[in-house]
Amino acid sequence: MKMPIIRVDADHPNELVDPSAYSHQINFVVKYDGAGELTPKDNVQTIDFKRTVTASPITGKRSSKMASTPLLSNQIKNHLAMWLFLSCLDTMPTRR
Repeated sequence: MKMPIIRVDADHPNELVDPSAYSHQINFVVKYDGAGELTPKDNVQTIDFKRTVTASPITGKRSSKMASTPLLSNQIKNHLAMWLFLSCLDTMPTRR
């Protein structure tokens, strides 16, 4: 007997599947200091990582028979964090 399998993601959630299995949020904050009243506010950027997982509609247990899409590899996350950091540098005040 084959068990039914469903695809679950942020657009098609299932109450039996933990949302952390298909969605993850990362906040990146750059804090500035040392310029007194001219110190800019914190620069906060948020990234939502999403993927599709397969699970049993009866138990909510994730299926290992069908591949889930990856959130992102650690290497991509590191590159993304570096890109965010560098993009924040463009918003820093310059000395004139």
